[in-house]
Amino acid sequence: MAEHRYGIKLKSAVPEAAVLKLLRKQFPDMSLGELREKIMTRDYIYLSDRDRYDGIKRMAKLLRQCDSAGLETEIFWEHRQDSASWQAESLSRGQFRNLLQSSRETDRQVSEDIDRETEGSAQE
Repeated sequence: MAEHRYGIKLKSAVPEAAVLKLLRKQFPDMSLGELREKIMTRDYIYLSDRDRYDGIKRMAKLLRQCDSAGLETEIFWEHRQDSASWQAESLSRGQFRNLLQSSRETDRQVSEDIDRETEGSAQE
């Protein structure tokens, strides 16, 4: 079974106060030490499963906040087949915008299909 997910990394490995404040606001359950470690090791500050549209929306919001704070970010797409290790590829902002737009369209289409099915069963 193929799996894929998307993630954000900061380009800087310096855990500045402004960065920690922004991340702490987004991830209140993580300690400052955990956030600091993610930054210093250049780990993902956010990782989302592709199939969860809410995760992609949250990722887009975090990217906007990073942009507003002047933080440079990198976007990655990870994929794997069955239990193989994850393979990461860089993703451009344009590619991410297309992904977000496609996810919105899919979400809208699913909602319309559910509404049609619900209306059809209510009329029977």
